[in-house]
Amino acid sequence: MEGKLLSRPQNVNFYFLLGIVWSCGIQRSQLKKVQGLKRIPYRLLPTDCIFGVAAQGIIPKKEEDNWWLLSILCSKVAFCFSGLIVPDKMPGTGPCANLPIAKPADDEKNKLETLAKEAYSILREWDTGNESSTGFIMPWLLQVWRGFSHDWKPVTKHPLARDFEWCKFDSAKEIRGEGKRWIKEASIIALANECVERELKLKKRLDEIQNAIDDEVYRIYDVSEEDRRLIEEELSTAEHGEEEKEEKNRYEVMPAEEHVKRLLSYFGLEVMKEDEDGIVPVSDMFLGTRKEPGMATRVIAKLVDEFGEANLDRIETELTKVLKMSIEEWFAKDFFEYHTTLYRLRPVIWQFSSERFRKGKPAFGCFSSWHKLDEDTIPKVRQLYLKPVFEASRMEVENIKAKLSKVAVKTKIEVENELESALTKYEEPKAFDEALEYLLKPHEIKVTSKSKWVKEKVKEITQDGYKPERDYGVRVNIEPLKQAGIMPKTADRVRG
Repeated sequence: MEGKLLSRPQNVNFYFLLGIVWSCGIQRSQLKKVQGLKRIPYRLLPTDCIFGVAAQGIIPKKEEDNWWLLSILCSKVAFCFSGLIVPDKMPGTGPCANLPIAKPADDEKNKLETLAKEAYSILREWDTGNESSTGFIMPWLLQVWRGFSHDWKPVTKHPLARDFEWCKFDSAKEIRGEGKRWIKEASIIALANECVERELKLKKRLDEIQNAIDDEVYRIYDVSEEDRRLIEEELSTAEHGEEEKEEKNRYEVMPAEEHVKRLLSYFGLEVMKEDEDGIVPVSDMFLGTRKEPGMATRVIAKLVDEFGEANLDRIETELTKVLKMSIEEWFAKDFFEYHTTLYRLRPVIWQFSSERFRKGKPAFGCFSSWHKLDEDTIPKVRQLYLKPVFEASRMEVENIKAKLSKVAVKTKIEVENELESALTKYEEPKAFDEALEYLLKPHEIKVTSKSKWVKEKVKEITQDGYKPERDYGVRVNIEPLKQAGIMPKTADRVRG
């Protein structure tokens, strides 16, 4: 090897051990949120994981010390200490090492450990309704509708979800609604509102746990009532009249409308998983003599399977009211942007659309599964899905041209206007087809990224025509499609 070694892994003997981590370098907006909470968000580092530069670690000598130490670190007392060491900043390695940590008695450790485990458990269980979580089982609305079962397990097969078990805390049993069942005619909105109520219970219990931890830590550090009062006044940022706010406004919870969208998003994801080539048209279309159902049609079929045919009209009416448009319109117009945000700008369902080649409603659109993306995806989209649209618009132009040669002079202007409109419609799929053809040829594109690796990998997958490599991630593989203009403008948000 030539040259000088510039860096090497640090503290490898502490890798893969149970510990605690916290984020040292976070955005200013996130720092404001931390300051609003008045707690540093330390969190458990599971076994078989490693800490890093951004998420640094604390590895106690004894595994059993993690839980009570986590409670102390997440207390207001520790936040106050951190503020004295590094005002207006997240503590780095040095400042964190300077935090004074009291050693509690055994009964104090047990109390702090129980509180920390309860908070951890109910948060982990709640995350089973989050589609982008490693512990995802099903959306919260379906968990309410189907009624809780101890047999439910995460479906992601992620290593961090393999040891998942439902806890025995009474608060968790109440939050997950054990024993509660819903009638077949239940309203979607009512189910969504139940999700809101359950999250509200979760936030209230977390508040109680945090207050109990603070009480215990103040006592362990022998902080007098007068000093505690001064600390609380210093940390307080409560606005005038906040105590008069409604409970749902005091606690930040997901609105009912979001739960409804999460349900549709989940069914959309299931549709993509079930489709053989992972390509689904936005709307119903004919591929030769065969009718290919679009995304909305397939999602509606899943709603029928779940809630019953007899309830479909009522459910569609409710969904239309929430979405402020039909289910088909939502998937065509809003779903990809919603999905991209939900997956933190790394979407696993991609939308191909001709919207950039005309004004108004695009003539062509389909969805593609990231997990089934390969070098045959674009040729399939072009030949199997776009070609019928392209050919239909071309035939319309040819038919009007033939009609024009036969019409009388007095009606010629009317037919010419008709031809002009048809030519405009024809240009859209034609331009989209040309963009797909360009992708399949060797080409180079300029990539705006600070990462040299990203630039190199984008060049690699385009130098012989677009040949995606999923191991390189969403960021690399989506870039050529963005620049070809075959995706909605939302795709431009995928950067980094």
